[in-house]
Amino acid sequence: MKCIYLAEGGLEWAKASLSTNPEWSGGTMSYPDDEVKLSVKKNEEDYLVISEVESGLARRKIQVTLQKREGNIEITRYEELHNQ
Repeated sequence: MKCIYLAEGGLEWAKASLSTNPEWSGGTMSYPDDEVKLSVKKNEEDYLVISEVESGLARRKIQVTLQKREGNIEITRYEELHNQ
């Protein structure tokens, strides 16, 4: 369950970072037992973001498409990636 919250938190981090810096390309948040890795790829009209979490033996990987609409960064596509 912890992985879910960390991966979702990573997506919120990406949204906040991209709203202030459209060229942001991701990063890593490290905690004592956990790590959240974000990668961001900018396309012409949107961003492809992957939030990947390792928490002990648990793993979670989420891929979303973000798009700026009316000044807000919104998720337009959400996909959980399994066995990758």
